[in-house]
Amino acid sequence: MRTIRFVVAFVIAGNICFAQKTFKFEFLKIEFKHDKTWANDGFGAESPWEAGGSSVCDCSGMIVTNDDNEKNLRIVIYPSTRSGLDSLKRKQVWHYEFVPVDKSELIKTPYFNFTKKTSVWKNTDISDPLESLTQYEVWQFTGEAYGNYYIIYAFAENADHPKLKPYEEEINKIIYSMKPMK
Repeated sequence: MRTIRFVVAFVIAGNICFAQKTFKFEFLKIEFKHDKTWANDGFGAESPWEAGGSSVCDCSGMIVTNDDNEKNLRIVIYPSTRSGLDSLKRKQVWHYEFVPVDKSELIKTPYFNFTKKTSVWKNTDISDPLESLTQYEVWQFTGEAYGNYYIIYAFAENADHPKLKPYEEEINKIIYSMKPMK
């Protein structure tokens, strides 16, 4: 009987520790889930999304980070209007520009149909000769819901794992949990 209580308590504690929490961001009109190893940092203005910004982008958005020493995963979310999708500022994160590619795949989530492209970063800052992120794979997701468009970049700053395949499940949990807010 004691063993059963211990097992039940262990399972409940494990579920609480690793449960994902829902985060709602009114200014981005989106909500999503992630576990406690991730952090959110929003920037910019609620309206218009072209205003405000930070060193990440001269627009509104959110950077979601997992600074686990082995991962250093980043997900950057830019809300947009249809006309803002092609703006240069949403093709970059900091001074790294997403290198255009033609090949894409359709990712269907409960609320979005995302177009996913895989590429690398191009350094646009000539004063940064190290090009620290250019060797890392980047996934770009583009989707629309309720007339709001989103461009999302996922990448890891990890020299041991410059490809995202080892982190695919973790990234997809966040992408698949994304829900637009009206």
